Amino acid sequence: AIGAEQYGLFVLAMGIVTFLEAGSLLGLQSGMVKFVSQYNALGDSANVRGTICYGITASLITSLVLSVFCFLTAGIISNAVFHKPDLTSTLRIMLLGVPFATVMLVVLSALQGIKLIKYSILVQQILMPVFRLVCIAAALLLGYKLIGITWAWVFTTTFGFTAAFIFLSKR
Repeated sequence: AIGAEQYGLFVLAMGIVTFLEAGSLLGLQSGMVKFVSQYNALGDSANVRGTICYGITASLITSLVLSVFCFLTAGIISNAVFHKPDLTSTLRIMLLGVPFATVMLVVLSALQGIKLIKYSILVQQILMPVFRLVCIAAALLLGYKLIGITWAWVFTTTFGFTAAFIFLSKR
């Protein structure tokens, strides 16, 4: 188990990462559902693919820029802003997952737009929570505590990213 201090660091890092994800999405989730479904209804597969590619590219570039910036300034963010020097390593590890999480959310929105909502739900509501639970349990059983839980979040995000792309490619 982890203590209150370590859990607080994890939640703080998670809050920062969630903020970055929201900034990286630039409203693309709603746009993906709207435009992909619109082009899909018209049978315009070229614009469906183009919209998906644009959404993935835009969110990837934005999330990479924000993640790299925060990765490089994690020490300043941890010490000067939050006065928590121990936050630096947790934050840096979690930042590795931001591009995967952001692109995954765009891909899941695209799946909704092409009426494959079941895959979006499967990834977000079943596969990722089960995988996260397994990863966290393994990390804690192996004695990794905060660092293990942090890596479990990154692995789960990467797993969700991969699953979303697999389901999109089957379309």
